[in-house]
Amino acid sequence: TSRPASRMRPPLSPQAFVAQSRAAFLAGPSAGATASATVWVGNVAGDLDTIVSAVCAAYCRQVQGAEPASRQHVPLVPFPRPDFRLRQDACLLFRHCGFDFDSEGAVESLLYFPDEAAAPAEAWRGAGALSVALTDHNRLAEHFAASLGDVVVEVIDHHSDERAHLSSSGGARLIDTSAGSACSLVSELLPPDPPHLLCVLLLGAIAADTRGFDAAQQKFVGRDVAAVRRLMALLSAADVGGGGEAGEAGAGEVGAGEAGVGRAEVEAAAADLRGAALPAAAAVGGAATFGELAARLLDARYDVSSLDVHDLLRLDYKQARAGELEVGVCAVFVPLRELIARAGGGGALSAAMAAFGGRSGVDVLFALSAEDRAAGGSGLKGVSVVPLTPGGRGAAAALASALEAAPEGLPPSLASQPLFVKQQLGTDGFGIGFEDADAASGLRVSPLRNAVSRKTFLPTVLHFAEQHQQAASGRGC
Repeated sequence: TSRPASRMRPPLSPQAFVAQSRAAFLAGPSAGATASATVWVGNVAGDLDTIVSAVCAAYCRQVQGAEPASRQHVPLVPFPRPDFRLRQDACLLFRHCGFDFDSEGAVESLLYFPDEAAAPAEAWRGAGALSVALTDHNRLAEHFAASLGDVVVEVIDHHSDERAHLSSSGGARLIDTSAGSACSLVSELLPPDPPHLLCVLLLGAIAADTRGFDAAQQKFVGRDVAAVRRLMALLSAADVGGGGEAGEAGAGEVGAGEAGVGRAEVEAAAADLRGAALPAAAAVGGAATFGELAARLLDARYDVSSLDVHDLLRLDYKQARAGELEVGVCAVFVPLRELIARAGGGGALSAAMAAFGGRSGVDVLFALSAEDRAAGGSGLKGVSVVPLTPGGRGAAAALASALEAAPEGLPPSLASQPLFVKQQLGTDGFGIGFEDADAASGLRVSPLRNAVSRKTFLPTVLHFAEQHQQAASGRGC
């Protein structure tokens, strides 16, 4: 999907680019020479990979576009400005890269949805001048489509391909479900001799998503290793005042994928990079190695000591539709028993989830909680579920039963996917057995196998939700 670097603009800093793109989008299509805009947006959870991939992909397309003066590429943050402060890993990385922050704890120059982008988007759409590009997901959420339109012209992602937007995106689809980070794919778009801070942003996001190439967690493939090798080389060249040529050195030693490259070779290269000294520009939080870079960012991400239950629910949230059913899944960074305690009991957590789910417009809300490693803890992750609508109540019961029965009912189209295989869902299921948190709240809770992630849980829930609705429709005939 890479495009030729024709009519290259003079070098532009990432800070200047985001400020320029935001100003152009807010001004509308009638201002200056900007005739059209492409908004780059990541998934609704708005994690570090989503934010950085949108910023960096928009930058790369801006400087490499065939007509950069007439089309503005605009990175969009997929949540309100006040929520940026909740993402402490993003705060750490963007502060390190010299971005200015406002009084609400957000990067000042970025564009946020919906509080800032929705109104000007109407003007761009009215002029027939707005398109959308997706990073870190491949199906535009309905509330984004309602505001931005559904003309999706490009997709860069590492999640399961939902085969959406095929007619508008055409061949501009770079989807690799095995990649550990969307930013590994975006790094392949970099222009020659890119700004070093663009490389630092990408390197930081890849480090966090791949857990710094931790061999025990196995969240990387050869494509991630090749991306990190190239970014490290580019930053090392910048440290000594070199140009972009040095950035290519070693980039091909581990290929973009693993075809023809043994896993042992990939893991050996990853281990070398994990312990490699970071270039000075990438020493985020004082990190000295790539492995330490991941640790600094992840420590910041999971420091939620100051957050209340409402913050925890909205910090890392995704929502999707299956037929007529809207489902939300919160990834919560504390164990289930701590989540219940912070809320003030099962009833209070049920009320908090119902309030959040009601604002989000979902029928059923799940919360996946962190592994309970405390003394006397279960040692497992947890899952809780609350139905919010009449249709949601029947669906929640059906979904709970289907999840408990898995791997029975798990279709081969899911069970055969690399992440499902890695998490052994086709053989071991989810390890779920729901019970009532208390007699009156309606909250149901369960342990969850530690291997399970939202990347597999949510597609499974959507599949079972579709099945439930088909069965209910059949009963109604």
